Amino acid sequence: MNVFTKIIANALALPDRGVDNTIQLLEENCTVPFISRYRKERTGNMDEVQVADIALMREKLQDVAKRKETIVTTIEEQGKMTDALRKRIEDCWNISELEDIYLPYKPKRRTKADIARAQGLEPLANTIMLQRDPNPQMTAQKYVKGDVQSADEALEGAKFIIAETINENVCAIMIELIQGEGGVNLLDNDLVMGIQKLCDEHDLLLIVDEVQTGVLRTGKFLACNYFDIHPDIVTLAKGLGGGM
Repeated sequence: MNVFTKIIANALALPDRGVDNTIQLLEENCTVPFISRYRKERTGNMDEVQVADIALMREKLQDVAKRKETIVTTIEEQGKMTDALRKRIEDCWNISELEDIYLPYKPKRRTKADIARAQGLEPLANTIMLQRDPNPQMTAQKYVKGDVQSADEALEGAKFIIAETINENVCAIMIELIQGEGGVNLLDNDLVMGIQKLCDEHDLLLIVDEVQTGVLRTGKFLACNYFDIHPDIVTLAKGLGGGM
């Protein structure tokens, strides 16, 4: 039985024997119309749509199998392959899950984020991500040294670090537009718009914390109405509980 037979049969809810015979015919370079019209005794009377579905899924699984070979070779060359890891790779036939398994072992080229880290900009990126500074432009001035010629360059480097971090580890970004601890601090508009752009580019959820600012507490129903952003989730909690 072909290695793909069980996977395809389960996914398409088709009998194993018919799927296995169809795969054999495809490997003999038979076309989908030929198989569906003239080899019904071998396919179990599958129609052309079913045969085409099998052919398409077989091609995808072949691509996954080739990708597996590359991944296994790369990890083995690094000396990091284990029996448990090999089994995870062998058992996986979903390309997204396979890439997730491979991610920690994937060789990395020197990126703009790597250059920014070498310039000492990671603390600035962390500060921006944690929203601990309402005026990152001013804070960025402290990082103007060496190859970093201006605050704008420092912020640009920090953005590269943030983008790389988000690309690998983040599914959502939560922000508080007006922070009430230690005074009233309003987030910089450019920072807010930059966060919205990151969310759009990386398909992330933008969550806005309106617990202290929602329900007309700032003059508008939500504080995010002052910004040109479109949050996916807004938290209100006390704002709703306390009423207007």
